Amino acid sequence: QELKRNKPKVSEVSRMETDLETRDSGLSMKDQLQAINAEMATWRDKKRGVSEKLNELSEGRKNQLGDMPQLIDEREAISKKIQEHIKERNNARDEFRAEENEFRAYLAEVRKVKQEKFAKEREERFKEQDVRRREREAEKLDEQPHVSEITLIEQTMFFCRSLQGTKGVEKQEVKKEGGPFFSS
Repeated sequence: QELKRNKPKVSEVSRMETDLETRDSGLSMKDQLQAINAEMATWRDKKRGVSEKLNELSEGRKNQLGDMPQLIDEREAISKKIQEHIKERNNARDEFRAEENEFRAYLAEVRKVKQEKFAKEREERFKEQDVRRREREAEKLDEQPHVSEITLIEQTMFFCRSLQGTKGVEKQEVKKEGGPFFSS
């Protein structure tokens, strides 16, 4: 890889060596200076010719374009306006999104408050239902569990007494009926 990098340098060194060999060192310094100045003058003349051609071509291009520079300036002005409008649009969009996010946050907060309120109401209803359920269970405990059997027994006793027909026995049993177990 290093050889590949150095290969152009080798060719450049060899070119420089050939330039040194072809150089005519037999002339005096003044002659060499005059030769170099003459060569420089020819190159300057060529440069002037090329720059004149370039000026002619650029003038010809300007003549071809006519009002084109004005149109280019107008186009640039319009593109600047478009960029300004794009910036305004982006700013408006960003502001809208910020307000939209604020509104979403507000709605989320409102929903949260409603949910908390609903949860409290639900808990209160559950407590009320629990109180009612316990009251009903307490009322059931107050009732005698075998009311139908007691009623049937009382009816049977009444039937039996009616068959006996003695009033004295009835009075004793009536007194017994007034006890705590036979209240209906």
